[in-house]
Amino acid sequence: MSVRGYSAEVERFHSVLLKGKNLKGIENEVELSGWNARIAQHEMDHLDGKLYIDRMDSSTFICTCWETVNVKSGRVEIPFYK
Repeated sequence: MSVRGYSAEVERFHSVLLKGKNLKGIENEVELSGWNARIAQHEMDHLDGKLYIDRMDSSTFICTCWETVNVKSGRVEIPFYK
């Protein structure tokens, strides 16, 4: 949902190790894999000011709205919000 109505593949590591400190300054780390690792990398991109369009494989870029239109044979309302 970084860019509503569009989708693309983004290469991600299968596992990641996150390190940080809590509010009391105590160090903590957690290893994530699979879907959780993918989500963490996605959110770190946002913290770095990046959207998936900055990292995507452009050959996989698609408009998901057209998938909906085609599945419904053109009988669909696609709301775009401000």
